[in-house]
Amino acid sequence: TRRPDVVIVVDDGSPVDLSPAFSAWPEAASFASVRMLENTGPAGARSVGLRLLRHWRGDRGLVVCLTDSDAAPDRRWCEAMLEVQNETPGIYSGPTLSLTESHTGSFHDHFGNLNGRWTWDD
Repeated sequence: TRRPDVVIVVDDGSPVDLSPAFSAWPEAASFASVRMLENTGPAGARSVGLRLLRHWRGDRGLVVCLTDSDAAPDRRWCEAMLEVQNETPGIYSGPTLSLTESHTGSFHDHFGNLNGRWTWDD
């Protein structure tokens, strides 16, 4: 499994201390965390993380994998995304499955509306 070069965690104003979860990424070459004072939603948190990454690492051929606190990516997730990017650069999304047994979770799993289905090229 390929180690991530950088892990950036943006705590989007959650009421829970997330710092104990940061120990799950000891294999990353570089790690940073940001705690926002207010919840700005997923787009705001991702924008903060991407700005930090660009400031820290520049624009040198980055492959960025985004996830959320309620997601549990497969251990090979970043590696698989990198393989796809090396073959055909673009924007990709892997499969997303609901972990709940609710009707809503079953709906999402059946219709695949949590999954990206497209790729966009420049």
